[in-house]
Amino acid sequence: MTSKLENAFSSMVVELPSTGIPSQYTSVALGALVLSAITWFIKASWSEDSYHFRNGAGQHIKVFPKDTRTLRYSNGKEVSEQGKQLAKDEPYLMPNRRYRDLVLVTPEQLKEFMAGDGKDHTKPRGGGMGDYAWRLLGQCVGQQSGTEKWKTMRSHFDPEFSHQATLRVEPVFKESIDNWLGHLSASTSSASFFVQDAVTTCRSLALRLLAVMSYGEVMDEETFAKLDDMTSLHRQIMGALVFNTKLMSKAYNLLPTVQRRQLQTFNRGWKQFNLEAVQRARKLCLDCPVERIYAGVEQGDMTLVEYLQSLDEMLYTNIDITGLVLACLLTNIASHPEFQARLRSEILEEKQKPGYTPSAYSAKQETLLNYVTLESIRLNPALHFSPVACTAEDKTIGGYRIPALTTCTTDVWRINTDRGAWGADAETFRPERFAGVNPSSYRYSFIKWGVGSSKCMGKNMADLLLKMTVVAVLERFELRPAETEVESDRDTITNKLRSGIEFRRV
Repeated sequence: MTSKLENAFSSMVVELPSTGIPSQYTSVALGALVLSAITWFIKASWSEDSYHFRNGAGQHIKVFPKDTRTLRYSNGKEVSEQGKQLAKDEPYLMPNRRYRDLVLVTPEQLKEFMAGDGKDHTKPRGGGMGDYAWRLLGQCVGQQSGTEKWKTMRSHFDPEFSHQATLRVEPVFKESIDNWLGHLSASTSSASFFVQDAVTTCRSLALRLLAVMSYGEVMDEETFAKLDDMTSLHRQIMGALVFNTKLMSKAYNLLPTVQRRQLQTFNRGWKQFNLEAVQRARKLCLDCPVERIYAGVEQGDMTLVEYLQSLDEMLYTNIDITGLVLACLLTNIASHPEFQARLRSEILEEKQKPGYTPSAYSAKQETLLNYVTLESIRLNPALHFSPVACTAEDKTIGGYRIPALTTCTTDVWRINTDRGAWGADAETFRPERFAGVNPSSYRYSFIKWGVGSSKCMGKNMADLLLKMTVVAVLERFELRPAETEVESDRDTITNKLRSGIEFRRV
């Protein structure tokens, strides 16, 4: 490095004639030349690395021509298609402001990314989204991957969202889903059918079920109303976090901006809401997962900020994701009437079996209910590109030498529809493709609830939520794609689904 810098500098220096120029001006000129040489060298090193980001033939990895800081959220499908045209099935670099994220596009590349150091992967500050993201979610458990802190925090959260814990929420899930369907039916004047926007109506149910899952018996109607009141503010904050790139700057976030005031307002309200929930649970001896997790704060295993941000991650950050996944699931069922009829028959048959419970049915692997849930998630990822994570050591991915601490993302759609893994009809809706297939066979070709240690903590309850909703809906209604246009709130960072569903009573 030193010799390169010296050569660059020497090539730029010219001998100044003795013209009587004051020495301080000469020093300024020399200083400017040195600074220019350093800048040139850094830029050259960034773009012309002689080893990293090259393959065995010395070819440099391809770089996406645009900054994708917001494009990957607003136009994920288009970015994915352009990336495929650019690099075919090879990984490529995607500019993300100060980062260059490595995009993994095949199951083999994902496997190479996870090999050896998967448990040691870390997250960049703010998840690579900047200072505003750090202030909202930068210290949540999902951002602690690959650290002892992550293990300690998960030891408090995991028991509350385990498979065993799903048995606790099953009765309240059923009650909430029944009430949701009753409200939908009562909101229409038609006696035989009604039309709903899939995303909006499913998002409202997601909020209710995620709230019950987290707060248990504390979540009465008054408490839920307070929680719901903060939803709109949080959505505005998330939208600003993704689409307002000025908020990446720590200095900018010191200014008295609208976004700073919104975040401060939410953080104060969120703190008050959760501390009151803990206090009420203890005073009235109510069953409340959030209260039990709070013991981690009292024991010094996590800070109050880490606790609050992790609850935000579990609840508000997942509303849009869970709502979209459920909306896509119901929409796919509505669009395939023959499969829907067979699924309804299976549901009615299962409910006649001795000892039937929703959780027992949901846990079965060889059912149409499980197949359709998996197939819908495979074809309709909530985010086109996954949140970034950093490699822990140098490695080779897709034939290219990748240095440690490289931020990486996965093109979820392309991996989930890889023809090498799923066949020529990889992009076709065919739930029975999962029949008799061991989940270990699609470990790297199906991104369901995240990758590696970054998998969603609430995946067990999310699976139950989806399946219980499908069962309740098909018991009462036949689903059809809506023929008329529907109004919908599209203020979301998830993938878009513009679809209405017609509910016809059976």
